[in-house]
Amino acid sequence: MDKEYFPGLSRKRTARDKNAIEKLLVDWYGQKYGKNEILAHLPESESIKNGVEKALKKLVNKETAFLSKVKNRWLEIAGQQLAAYTKPSNFSRGTLYVEVSHSIWLMQLRNYNTDALIEKINHSTETDICRKIKFVPQGSYSTR
Repeated sequence: MDKEYFPGLSRKRTARDKNAIEKLLVDWYGQKYGKNEILAHLPESESIKNGVEKALKKLVNKETAFLSKVKNRWLEIAGQQLAAYTKPSNFSRGTLYVEVSHSIWLMQLRNYNTDALIEKINHSTETDICRKIKFVPQGSYSTR
C-alpha cells in the first residue's frame, strides 16, 4: 500500500486505518478476493530465529561478545598458572585489559611479550580484533 493511494497514512498504521483499508479492499475486490489482496499487502513474515538474531545483534556489540568469549575460555587461552592471577575485564578498540591480582605478577607481565597470547586469543575466538593487551591492577575495570 502506497501513501499515494492512501494519503495521510504513515508507515505505522493504527488498527482503525488497517480496518478501513481491509474494508476498502473487500469492497473493491469482493469478499472472495479481498482477503487475498490484504495478504499481498502485508509485510513479509520473518522466522523467529532471524528476529531473535537481529535483536541480539542490536543489544550485544562485537566487543562485548568478544570479551565474553575470552572470559569463558581464559583458562584454556592463558594456561593454569597465568589464569590463576589474571582475568580479562574489558575490551575496547582492539585492546584487551587484563586485571592482575598481585603486584609482583603485574610488574612481570608489563614486560611480557604478549604476541603469542594475542595470537592464542584471536585463534580461540576465531577473530582477529585483539591487537594489544594491557595488564592492569585488579579492580581497575570490575566496577565499570
